[in-house]
Amino acid sequence: MIKVGINGFGRIGRFVFRAAQNRSDIQIVGINDLCPVDYLAYMLKYDTMHGQFNG
Repeated sequence: MIKVGINGFGRIGRFVFRAAQNRSDIQIVGINDLCPVDYLAYMLKYDTMHGQFNG
């Protein structure tokens, strides 16, 4: 299992998170960003670039 931490949850950070959710050998262990957690969840769920996340 590869453990990954994401530094920044912008366009690329959200893309990495989505890609990791589709693989069983990668585990996201942390996300570092300046925004509040509820805003990060909203941005992931309603991403205008990659569409809605149904995870």
